[in-house]
Amino acid sequence: MQDVVVLSAVRSAVGSYNGSLSSLEPADLGGVVMKEAVKRSQVDPAKINYVTVGNCIPTESRYPYVARVASIQAGLSMDSVAMAVNRLCSSGLQGIVTSAQQIQLGVCDYAIGGGVEVMSRGLYGSPAMRSGARMGDTKMLDMMVSALTDPFGVGHMGITAENLAKKMGLYSRRARCIRIAFTSKGRCSYCKWPF
Repeated sequence: MQDVVVLSAVRSAVGSYNGSLSSLEPADLGGVVMKEAVKRSQVDPAKINYVTVGNCIPTESRYPYVARVASIQAGLSMDSVAMAVNRLCSSGLQGIVTSAQQIQLGVCDYAIGGGVEVMSRGLYGSPAMRSGARMGDTKMLDMMVSALTDPFGVGHMGITAENLAKKMGLYSRRARCIRIAFTSKGRCSYCKWPF
């Protein structure tokens, strides 16, 4: 099995909802970041022949091709493999793991793995339009919220950490830590809040 070495790591800024990055499609944002990663790695783009990009929120007609479009924009060859994966919150991590596995298995010598989302661009879908809504109102689905809502009724995936913290009693541990911190601060002249 071949060893895997990280030659560069690049990310975009984290934007706010409907903020300065909201005008960019995921494939375009991914392409900019990927191009910079290739530049910093100092590897000839023609030698990079495997790309995995994690993405889960539909935003445009190129959504299924996010890995291919981003890799071409980054200067990679049309002959390179480009695969999109959807593992929800761990899609980007899965992109890295999958690309690393391809190197380990000897499928390629150089690969790129990562993920991209622009939640502000999440589409609204109208399922009734496919078969022809005839009269009256029809429902619109917020694909950003739909994609991130647990289908088994647990709720929005964005609050999973909070739910687990509550379930495992981490909030009460945090409260104890804060009490200890305040007590310690009173005993320690060089401590300043917030620390």
